[in-house]
Amino acid sequence: MVPSLVLVQCMQLHNQPFREAQHGERPSLGTMESLMSKRKKIVLRLALTLAIFVSVIAALEILSRTHNCSSSIVAVPTLAAACSNPLYTEDVSYTNYLNELSERYRLGVSPSREDLDKAVIEVDRDVIGGANGRYCGGVAFVSDDLPTQAELYVRRHELEHVFQHILRMEEENREAAANYAAAKEYPVGMVETVVFTIVESRKYFNSTACHIIALWITFKVYFLPFMV
Repeated sequence: MVPSLVLVQCMQLHNQPFREAQHGERPSLGTMESLMSKRKKIVLRLALTLAIFVSVIAALEILSRTHNCSSSIVAVPTLAAACSNPLYTEDVSYTNYLNELSERYRLGVSPSREDLDKAVIEVDRDVIGGANGRYCGGVAFVSDDLPTQAELYVRRHELEHVFQHILRMEEENREAAANYAAAKEYPVGMVETVVFTIVESRKYFNSTACHIIALWITFKVYFLPFMV
């Protein structure tokens, strides 16, 4: 049972005796005891749910800090193939387009899907280190194997990094800020990206524990920046 549903039931039980009193009915002792018993059960369920949630987070955090995964990571493709390729990094027309797009964004114009297609270059996953997307060498990249909505989300995420760099935006956590900007426009894509990442990233680890640790660390960067 989700916490929000538990709270609703608790409020309903809390208000029941008062509704009976308003209709001239006096709740019996047995009814009051029954209500108190139900409330205790709901409170216990809520406490148990919270305890489990905190325990899982604590376990993941302890595991990520104590478990050595250096020998469990399968070789990840090099980043140099894309990030230092002059075909992308020395394209003056592309650089000018990013500057133009950034200026429009500064003035309050959100990027269109056409902008996403032109500003974020689609490449093979291996040339960006196995990532879904990457901003490096002044160029934004997206992996060519993403589902449709996930691709839109990742394109928007990487384009936000472009804006951060060109407009010198001051965010405490740039990944979290880019994540928020992309999720705001493509929420379905964010969910699709999370699911796809969980499945796709498994091949880079020969240990399930290390795979879980990597997912937890990534999750903190994108969704819980205050814990990083």
